[in-house]
Amino acid sequence: RAVRLAEVLAELRAVRHHLPLSEVVERTLAALGLPGSAAARFDGPRSYANLRKLVAIARRIEAREPATIGRFIDHIETLRTEEVREGEAPAEEERGNAVCVMTVHASKGLERPVVVAADLARASRPRARTAVVLHDALGPIVMGEQEDGSLAFPPPAVAARDAAVEREIAEERRLLYVALTRARDRLVISTPIALRKDGTPSRTGALVDGLLSAFPELLNGEAATLEGEGWTGRVARLDADVAEAAGRRSRSLLVRARAAIEAGRALDGGDPEAEQAILARLQPLPPDLAARTRFTVTELAHYLHCPRRYELAHVRGLAGYVPAHEAPVAGRLRAHERGTLVHRALQRLGRGPVSEIAEEVDAAARECGLAGHDPEELARIVALLVRFTGSPTWERVRTAAELRSEAPVIAPLGGALVEGQIDALIRDGPGELHLVDYKTGRSQDGGTQAEHRFQVGAYAVAIRQARGRLPATVAVHYLDAGEAMSVDPPAEAAEAERLVGEVVRGIREGRFPPKPDCDRSACPWAWVCGGPV
Repeated sequence: RAVRLAEVLAELRAVRHHLPLSEVVERTLAALGLPGSAAARFDGPRSYANLRKLVAIARRIEAREPATIGRFIDHIETLRTEEVREGEAPAEEERGNAVCVMTVHASKGLERPVVVAADLARASRPRARTAVVLHDALGPIVMGEQEDGSLAFPPPAVAARDAAVEREIAEERRLLYVALTRARDRLVISTPIALRKDGTPSRTGALVDGLLSAFPELLNGEAATLEGEGWTGRVARLDADVAEAAGRRSRSLLVRARAAIEAGRALDGGDPEAEQAILARLQPLPPDLAARTRFTVTELAHYLHCPRRYELAHVRGLAGYVPAHEAPVAGRLRAHERGTLVHRALQRLGRGPVSEIAEEVDAAARECGLAGHDPEELARIVALLVRFTGSPTWERVRTAAELRSEAPVIAPLGGALVEGQIDALIRDGPGELHLVDYKTGRSQDGGTQAEHRFQVGAYAVAIRQARGRLPATVAVHYLDAGEAMSVDPPAEAAEAERLVGEVVRGIREGRFPPKPDCDRSACPWAWVCGGPV
């Protein structure tokens, strides 16, 4: 790794005066494999978006002044030392055309066109009553008995308690500021406020108190217009109908109309048109394909096979049709279940010993929830793996200095994050890497082999981004056929990089044409492919 770091630094020094600052930063992140490693973390989408924001900051700097790496580092260091809060970059799902429900804390650093800050009165007012007060210097202080027999805190505790209450109120005000500054175009504030007989509010909480102290006219009249620097607002006061909302103990619709609901009768006063409009609005939103930034290698391969089939299966979520005579028999494994079981058994087997294959298959079946199937089918899987152990591929696995099974990989490719799992990543004695992908099922289909070459090519690119070099060998081993397909790592990696860009653009632009030479008789989605969905 130290050698690789030295190589990266040498490459960047050679180009730092010939490229824009943002491109140097982007190349540095990519050369160090940071986008892929960040995306694989627990909060991967947000971490990856933050790295992209770092590049955007560099782009802003170079837009306003001659920019160098030194000035960029000085700028970042200034932000750090002055504790300037740079907001989190929005992840993919936070940029999409959808409603996001989140806490005020989680919204820090984000911005949306329309924000609804709802039910602000639910925030509790900081309470001054407590049994123990924690003093910074004196520690915990409890109440003492007074001359009249009452209990009270001594003056230091009273001062510490009041200071704590003020801090809580200040924190509530800061939260209110965060909530109200997330909106870019329109902010909607909605909250119930209980009023006393004289019209003054009661049971409001610190957040509403903050609003009322800034805008006391909120309680004046039925409606009001507020204005500030660069903004205008309208206040609408909706008084509760006592007949409809009879206090906290008012009965719900389910209670008031229980007899009609149990009998399946329509309720009085219904509006069929309004009902249909509401039902239409409750329909699932179509996915925002243009905002997608994360894809799996497998789904990209499916698009390569047939864009229309990809749309039906991955975008619309339609199931493929299985003819009755091909439906799974009770106790038999489906094709995908069999593939999952074989891969899990190989992962458990690792480098051996071969004598434990039967035990590993049984254990894998239990882990995958597939125990109890036809024992003869499990025996066939055992025989399949025993035959595999006589292959050159197994010999490479068995003699590996290091073996990683089902290794997750993720890499920025084609302007997106592409992720997947490598079945076997092998490091031999001299330190060379070897990539093996296991497949069950057909191997003679040329179209299927093209998909497989694309998959392992994408994995090879991910390895190069993480390790600095391509694997020495790449192979697809077809377990049922007992044969392996070796591919040229540089050629397949270059082709995969090209294809990923094309596929990602096609998906984002919503281009899903049917495969020109499609054999509809063999396609499970033929039942819906030719007509509207």
